[in-house]
Amino acid sequence: MQRSKTESQQERKEVYNNIVEAFGTKYSWLGAQAAREMLMSVASWNIQKHSNPPFRYRTHVMLAWERGYLKSTMMRVMADLMGDEMCSVIGKVSDAAMRGSVSGSSFTPPKPLKTPIVISTEFGQTDFNDELLNLFLNMLEEGHTNVALNKIASLPDNQKKNIEERFDRRVQFGANNEYDLMSDFVFWGATYDPSKLADDALRSRFNVVTPVKPLNHKITQAADNNPSVKSQLSQDTVRNLRRFIRQEKEYPTDFRPSGKMYKEFNLIPRESRDIQSYMSSRNWWGLDTNPDVMRRYISYLKESRRVSTMKPEERVFDLIFDTPKTYEELQEETGMSKRDIYKIMQRISAEKYNLGEQTQWVIWSGEGESVDEEGGDSGFLDSYT
Repeated sequence: MQRSKTESQQERKEVYNNIVEAFGTKYSWLGAQAAREMLMSVASWNIQKHSNPPFRYRTHVMLAWERGYLKSTMMRVMADLMGDEMCSVIGKVSDAAMRGSVSGSSFTPPKPLKTPIVISTEFGQTDFNDELLNLFLNMLEEGHTNVALNKIASLPDNQKKNIEERFDRRVQFGANNEYDLMSDFVFWGATYDPSKLADDALRSRFNVVTPVKPLNHKITQAADNNPSVKSQLSQDTVRNLRRFIRQEKEYPTDFRPSGKMYKEFNLIPRESRDIQSYMSSRNWWGLDTNPDVMRRYISYLKESRRVSTMKPEERVFDLIFDTPKTYEELQEETGMSKRDIYKIMQRISAEKYNLGEQTQWVIWSGEGESVDEEGGDSGFLDSYT
């Protein structure tokens, strides 16, 4: 018997909530935040493929926070839940991964042709030259890319035809050493180095996920002591996740902001597209899509983009504004050297703040000392989601 629309939406919502809760248990609030963003990206892939949105809704994710806080681990765990047919895991972005390769009469396709999701666990180690960067940007944005690849011309014509048929003509060989690639993948990466996203064109391709609260020992404690994500989930949850991802079903895509929101938040076209993609993805998962949710997401989106585009001085200033921190804490949260942090302290006129035997640095707002030991607005994550 065919499931009703209400039953299907409720099932999706349960899968979504169960996975987010499992990540939140294993990796604290940071895990819940990362899981939400990855699941929204998964939904955006399905919407792009089966719901004919007005522009690119497929959303690429970049987890961007300090080293050592389990970015790659979380992506691998989510990939394991979705299965090998959905995800390819690579180290850094390379010519071979993005272009494919030819050896003798054998063609190895690029990773975006193999699976809907490509995960780079060492994105920060990628050394982009102009040619690779332009190819990567085109693949992220357009999906239709002309790829130059040595030795393609050496493949026999019948071999080329077989390859085209094998990949449903998403590969079409042209003259000489090139082919046209039609890809609809989403890309997930991770970096602790903001300079890897210094290129505006590259950064604008991603939903750059920055933590909504300062990172601290509680995340480590949760990761060390709480049960694995998969052990918390039933087999039905995992099976349903994989079934929903592959389901060929059309969903609504018209979730434009209200007229007042454009002016209130001074939205640019790319932000409007990201908002519509996010709201469509929420609907796909059976979640609320009311105007209050949209407003909270816009605030989250604006803040995340502000943080991801900060210069080093701005990052340090933001971290010690009314919140004293030691050199060691700043090194851990920024990835910068003690020498670089010291130079920044001098430039921004930070003050010493002595707490017992610890020397910390701070910039007071002038409204009195107010140290938030918990580390931020604990309700912000929940208010956005």
